Amino acid sequence: MPEDFTVDEFYYSEDVVSPDQDRVLYAITLLKGGQGFLIDVCNVYTDNISYEMEQKLQWEYPLFS
Repeated sequence: MPEDFTVDEFYYSEDVVSPDQDRVLYAITLLKGGQGFLIDVCNVYTDNISYEMEQKLQWEYPLFS
């Protein structure tokens, strides 16, 4: 759930030759103390996430248009 973690950092990787290979890597920390990564592969999950999760993952690059 979006309220169960914070986004510490994110990295965007763009493939100029093949735009469908774009990736966003999020470094996250769970409120219960664990750490991990969330990988968004070319926005494949944008149709299947809640509004709250969408807001949590917003950053300078327009992920969700």
